[in-house]
Amino acid sequence: MWVTLTVYGIIVAIFGFFLMFITGAFGFVIFILGPVMIITSIILNPPDREKPDDVTKKYCNYCIAEINKIDKICPICNQEVN
Repeated sequence: MWVTLTVYGIIVAIFGFFLMFITGAFGFVIFILGPVMIITSIILNPPDREKPDDVTKKYCNYCIAEINKIDKICPICNQEVN
């Protein structure tokens, strides 16, 4: 289940529900997109995170550079990595 897509689907459905009373058909189309997004989030699986080919490396969360697993600070962007 893709959680963020579900949350955005709920927000779009609520927004479309209120637009239905103001604009009519346009609001209905927006309202229908909400449940479609929710159903899509249930059917699709979120993509897996990429892993480096080398088991002694990991990706920096900030600049996506390959760094050693033991590094606490990224040598590229100087950010602290967990």
